[in-house]
Amino acid sequence: MKNNKEDVKSYKIECRLSFNEKEYIKQKAASNGYSNVSEYTRITLITPQKSNYKLDQRFLYEINKIGVNLMQLTRLANTNKFIRDDFLQAIETLREEVRQAREDYKNAYKNI
Repeated sequence: MKNNKEDVKSYKIECRLSFNEKEYIKQKAASNGYSNVSEYTRITLITPQKSNYKLDQRFLYEINKIGVNLMQLTRLANTNKFIRDDFLQAIETLREEVRQAREDYKNAYKNI
């Protein structure tokens, strides 16, 4: 795939920061899943709504895994025509994981 001339990142913008400001930006980049401060800064400045993209992707991945587990339990329960105690325990565990994931997601957005 050829890069468009407009997509090539050949321009540079410089700004001066204090040591504390620099460390704060590095910390924010790392906490949002970026190892590259330039990428984090560029994405945050150009498209602020996308600064949480990696966080959203992790959350959706975890929720999808839980959904797959629930489907497997449901299929197994329908096959056996009854729900054993260990199935009920597994479902309760998954409910707790969803609750925890939701709480983590809300807390992560509070800190951004």
